[in-house]
Amino acid sequence: MGGVGGSAPWVGKVVRRANLFLFSLNLAWMTTWYLLQRTSLCNGWPLQGDVVRISHSYFWMPEPGVVVRQAAYSFVLCVPFVFVLFVLARFPRVSAFLRAAAGAFALTGFPILALWFCSEFLNLAHWLDHIVWLIPETVAVLACGTLFYLRKWPLPGVVNIALLLAHFSLWAWLTGQYTPPFAFINAFPPELRRSVLEVGFRLCIMTMYHDGFPVIGFLSALIAAMDLKLAGSRATKATMPAA
Repeated sequence: MGGVGGSAPWVGKVVRRANLFLFSLNLAWMTTWYLLQRTSLCNGWPLQGDVVRISHSYFWMPEPGVVVRQAAYSFVLCVPFVFVLFVLARFPRVSAFLRAAAGAFALTGFPILALWFCSEFLNLAHWLDHIVWLIPETVAVLACGTLFYLRKWPLPGVVNIALLLAHFSLWAWLTGQYTPPFAFINAFPPELRRSVLEVGFRLCIMTMYHDGFPVIGFLSALIAAMDLKLAGSRATKATMPAA
């Protein structure tokens, strides 16, 4: 990502922590989905009825039970993931590995999950039409990410962001993980459309809940790229001879 190489030292620390947090959240979101879909470990939890009722009345979610359960367990599971990753990141070699792993997982975690559990994610018609290039697309994205990690990727930051958007938009469309914003807004009862700020807040919450996989994946990939860029800049400065 262009324009971050000469940032202040504190920016690097913030980006590094954000990268670890989003890596943890991405892991937690996918783990929670698997537990909810494939096991009975997450069936029922304290105050579930109250939380669902509040969510339905205030945020007006079409499927409040499923949405809130996915989000709640994801953020709870994210806490130990964050703790473990922050501890491991204190070791330089492990930190470098985590930086690479976060980027690779952000780019390919959601596609691999969707391909592995295609019956739950992929529309059958889309799957049959696009199976020939879905796997090569994932491999190609990982190859591009590897070139970026090795600092051999020639394209500027704006183009990289556009490519990330195209990648996650494609998988959101194929898996049905995308809902047009106006569909959310039109579904709100009139009493929940009193102000632009109120609608915007609810829209952000519902987008994160209903489009969680591509949204978290995109944000994680974006921050991971910034972290790699900043780390590369710091390494370059460390090897430069003193003036």
